[in-house]
Parts: sequence; C-alpha cells; structure tokens
Amino acid sequence: MERGLGTTHPSRWASSPTAPPAPTLVPMSTPAAPATGTASVRIALAAVAFSVLLLAAKLLLAWITGSTAILSDGIESSANVLTSAFAAFAAWLGSRPRDADHPYGHGKVEYFSVALEGVLLSVAAVLIAIVAIPRVLDPPDVTALDVGAIGMALIALVTAAGARFLVRRGRTLQSPALEADGKHLMADAITSSGVFVGITLVHVTGLPVLDPLVAVLIAGLILFNAVRILRQAIAGLMDEADPVLLDDIARVLEEHRQPGWLAPHLTRVHRLGQAVHIDLHLVLPRYWSIDRGHDAATVIEKAMQQRFGTRNETMVHMEPCTPISCPYCDVEDCPVRESPFSGTLPWSGESIRRGSRAEAIAHTTGEGKAPRAPAPDTLR
Repeated sequence: MERGLGTTHPSRWASSPTAPPAPTLVPMSTPAAPATGTASVRIALAAVAFSVLLLAAKLLLAWITGSTAILSDGIESSANVLTSAFAAFAAWLGSRPRDADHPYGHGKVEYFSVALEGVLLSVAAVLIAIVAIPRVLDPPDVTALDVGAIGMALIALVTAAGARFLVRRGRTLQSPALEADGKHLMADAITSSGVFVGITLVHVTGLPVLDPLVAVLIAGLILFNAVRILRQAIAGLMDEADPVLLDDIARVLEEHRQPGWLAPHLTRVHRLGQAVHIDLHLVLPRYWSIDRGHDAATVIEKAMQQRFGTRNETMVHMEPCTPISCPYCDVEDCPVRESPFSGTLPWSGESIRRGSRAEAIAHTTGEGKAPRAPAPDTLR
C-alpha cells in the first residue's frame, strides 16, 4: 500500500476505487518568461554610455554659462556614471548560474548596486550643497542664459525618455539594479527640469542669486531620492514582504487550481535579483499518495516558472488535510469527508502569507479568528 501524505502508516485510501483521479499536468497559459542575463548586461552598458554623454553635455553647459545649478546637475550625473557602471557589473554577476559556493545564485549583488547608488547620491547632494551655499551669499555672474535654458530643456527630455526605458526594461527583466538606475535617471530628469526653470527665472528677473538657490533645492531633492533608493536596497537585502508579488503568486495559484488543493499558506519569497525563490505550504487530501502530491507540486512549480522565469525556484511543502478543510474541499466522493462541501475559498496575497492553514481559512472566510486546531489523531 502507498503511504498517504503526512502519514506514518499505510493509508487505506491510497488505492480506494472511490478516490478521485490524480491531477494532470496541464499546459500552462501564462506568458513566457522574459529574457535575462545577456539582455540586462547589454542594457546596463548602454546606460553607462548614456550617462557619460549626459555628464559631458552638462559640464559643457556649466562651463559656457557659469551656472551653479547646471554644475550641481553635472555632479549628480557623475554619480550616475559610477552607479551605472556598477549596475552593469551587478547585472553580469547576478546573471551567472548558481554554483557550489552560491546555491541561491548571485542575484543579491544587484541590491548592493542599488545601495551603492543611494550612497553616491547622498555624497553628491552634500557636495552640491557645499558648492552652492557660499554662492548664495556671493552670487557669481551667469552668462549665455538662452543657451543654458535650451540645452537643459533638451537634456531633461532626453533623460526622461532614457529613464522610462530603463525602468520598463528593469521590471521586465526583473533586475533591481536596472530599475533603480532608471529611477535615478528619472529623478535626474526632474532636477534638470528644475535647472531649466531656475535659469529661465534668472533670465527673466535678472536676479543671479536664484541660480545657486536652485542648486541648493536640487541638493535637497537628490538627498530625498537617495534615501528612497537606500530604502529599496535594504528591503531587498532583508527580503521584506512584497504585497504586490504575493498577490501575483496567489493569482497564479488560482489560475492553475485543481480539485484537492486547499489553503495555501506560509508563503515566503526571496528576491534574488533577476530570480525569485518561493516557499509555500499547500494542504492536500490526506489519503493521496506521495506521487499524486508530487504531481500537484510540479504543476505549481511549472506555473511559477512560466510567470517569473525559468530561474525561479518554488518549494512546495505538502500537508495532509484535516476536518477544518472539509467545507471548502471540492474533491467529489471524498472517502474521508466529515462535513458537506459549501464552496471553495478564493486565495489572495494576504491569505497565502498566513502562518497556518487555520489562519488562512479564517482570513478568507472573515471569521476573525482561526478555528480550533484538530486533535493529532485526525491527521491519520
């Protein structure tokens, strides 16, 4: 006789003629996973070249106009060149396959790239403040304002377009380093727009003090953006729960749900750069054989790979059902049913992250508290 899930004795139901058919491995309809690795590195290298061109353009305009605001924007771009270079390295290293020394791969390095970006932006903000504040007290002359204004307007537009591309591709390729680099560029586009406004105001009002004041404001905006980026890096390094990602996992489970799948819970997700590692617990009928439970786990693993990419790894811990699941179990002619079927429960990111099946059921049914745990002998 085959052993049932979670049993220590042969199950009398494993070969029962009334047992429902085992789940089949059906073709998945989720979109194919996006390409990673080489594409990420190629885009990151292009971002480095793009940042160098932006830096050169801003330094040229700062030399022509003598504008403190444009110089401050150039200092930020110098930080962006360094962070883009490290993002390219992180994308390359993070795309390398797992090895004996790194069983979960190298993806976490991308969060170090994000952290470095936050640190360098903080340094840039301080340097800008050091340069700009004395010039507020003694404003320098600013020349060729029309050239500076037109140049900064063009730079802001080009930077915004590049930033949108990087953020979009970073999300598609699941690369935190590329996405953070794109968000930095978007903040750079905003500060360049602010410089354009400041130079225009100086040209209209004839007040040169407005130029270093805009630079001080830019320093504050850069520091704010640096703190936000550091917060993102810390969240990734510490595997902070992502409600959006949990909802996505619950949606995949719902789309591929089969009879006998009950109360997924204790779902934990590790973001590993361009890869995702998922641990979840799934309740299955206690009379099912290990083979049948493994088939169900394989369906889930393939579904998650097609949604999150072939580098995704999903570990499914199978638990035997107990009587509290009977009202929500859709297995027909179940030989161990103790209460009538009342309907399946919908799954959400909040329910699948609960610490036990009882809590997951209680959250979904809105009972407010978990049902009493069954006696140990009901697991057999």
